Amino acid sequence: MGYKGKGEILGRNVEQGSNVAEDVTNAKIVLKKSINGEFILTGYPIK
Repeated sequence: MGYKGKGEILGRNVEQGSNVAEDVTNAKIVLKKSINGEFILTGYPIK
């Protein structure tokens, strides 16, 4: 599941082969199903 931010900085990203970190405002959220519904397994900032 993707999350498109509203301009607030959620984290930093360093692309492969680069030595420069940049602020990112979007995130990838990974949900997992369980017998009680769904829960967030992990989340991380993306470009």
